[in-house]
Amino acid sequence: MKTAIVYAAVNGFEQGLDKVVKILESALEELGVEIEKIDLAFAGIPYYDGIKSSSAENIFKRLALCDGIIFACTASRLAPCGIMQTFFEHFDFNVYSNFLQSKSCFSVVISSDFSETRCEEYIACLLKSLGAALITRLSIGSVYIPQLDTDDEIKEMIAKYAEDFYRMLRQNRKFFTISPELINPAAMSSTMVKTGGEFNNSAQKSQKKKIKAEQLLGSMDLSSFNKQQEEDIDEITRLISQSYNNANKQKTVSDLYKTNMSVEAPVAHMKTCKQKTRSIIHYFQPQLAKDVNAVYQINIKGDEKFECYIEIKNNECEYYDGVHNDADVSIYAQSSDWNDILSGKYTTQKGFMTGKLKVRGNFVLLSKFDQFFKLQP
Repeated sequence: MKTAIVYAAVNGFEQGLDKVVKILESALEELGVEIEKIDLAFAGIPYYDGIKSSSAENIFKRLALCDGIIFACTASRLAPCGIMQTFFEHFDFNVYSNFLQSKSCFSVVISSDFSETRCEEYIACLLKSLGAALITRLSIGSVYIPQLDTDDEIKEMIAKYAEDFYRMLRQNRKFFTISPELINPAAMSSTMVKTGGEFNNSAQKSQKKKIKAEQLLGSMDLSSFNKQQEEDIDEITRLISQSYNNANKQKTVSDLYKTNMSVEAPVAHMKTCKQKTRSIIHYFQPQLAKDVNAVYQINIKGDEKFECYIEIKNNECEYYDGVHNDADVSIYAQSSDWNDILSGKYTTQKGFMTGKLKVRGNFVLLSKFDQFFKLQP
């Protein structure tokens, strides 16, 4: 997997952006992601005049080889860094107009004069208008800039954003906006202009009607969902629930979750033991499993019963329901005990030694299970 970090700051007015970029780069490299760093301050991007630029073309060629793109810049006086704005203007050239279509992006804005929130919204709208899938974004205000070198909690929080971006890239997760077309295409006014999945109608704003939930549900064929779509819906529901819970959590890290820095700590609020088991593949640490090909069979009894297996192969990890006939390790546990392990209360090794787990197969791989999926407390 390869990710580009495109960043821009005016010399002498860097505001800590370089430190943030290094934290993001380090976090992604630990996950085995190849990083392509592009500093626009040294790219020689000219003002856009409708003509194809060789320096811009070189950057687009490098970005085309990446699975995701992080756009990071400074902001001042309610506007993004001029170098970043100049680069975005080159997307107007016809060859690049659809370049970001469905490309997974992550925007980062840092500012010392309270411009970060406004500029974050501006860049989000800009990326969406270019067709990008903006899957996460982060703004950092003046309160936190002096602490980037000293506050480990802030650095960890920024790193968690990078980890979230990695997981979403790996799942090829996309976000979408439901438009009025889904309800009644014939009712769409010819004056409406579509921009990045949203519709605007300045001439008829006062006449817009709200879409009722029953109308939306009535227009959808719920019986035709396949298994993958059902899993995606479950994931979206979990994320919405997570956002609600995070919004009501007690503030920490000097009110880190206030408007100066938009941060949501990833918290796993799963309903069932099986859902927790399925979700651990999102915490897989590929850098710790190089050259490892293994199958973990998991058999759970008690209040909740299910069988599944997790396969690690070619530095990738996948979850499957059912039984694998040739698993390297087979784990047998009660759902309550397995829940404790997934929550990090104790390791699989300790679970086996205390009799809470029964294991057959390669015991060396059992000891690595907690490391592969970052389950240590």
